[in-house]
Amino acid sequence: MSDRSDGISEEPLAFPPFVSADDSVEFEREGFWERVTGAIRRNLFIVIGLMLIMSVVLFAVVGTMLIDPERIEVGATEMPRMRPSWDLLLGSDQFARDVLAYVAYGTFGTLLMGLIAEDTPGKTSFPPAPPATDAK
Repeated sequence: MSDRSDGISEEPLAFPPFVSADDSVEFEREGFWERVTGAIRRNLFIVIGLMLIMSVVLFAVVGTMLIDPERIEVGATEMPRMRPSWDLLLGSDQFARDVLAYVAYGTFGTLLMGLIAEDTPGKTSFPPAPPATDAK
């Protein structure tokens, strides 16, 4: 080992200098859910979108539990085309149905159809169109 006059050793350094050849370095891999939750925490638009989706689902589920299903029948209210009030929060339509009840049950039905009609990957819901033939 030779020392220079400026105090720098000419001996080669081990790479990396803080890890010897006998030490094993283990890297902890980040799991799927840690990546997903990290992305959600970093992105405001994902948070807003998830809140909107959850509010629609909550409205559909809780609305159908709290609102009487008879309120969507024709003639359920006293008069057709009633303005919004504390009794009818969104008013009534021309058939005297409660609009809020109609929206709640319609939202629930739409979400239920979306879950049932989910398409399997790689398959189509409809049969393919027949090949076009040239009329001669």
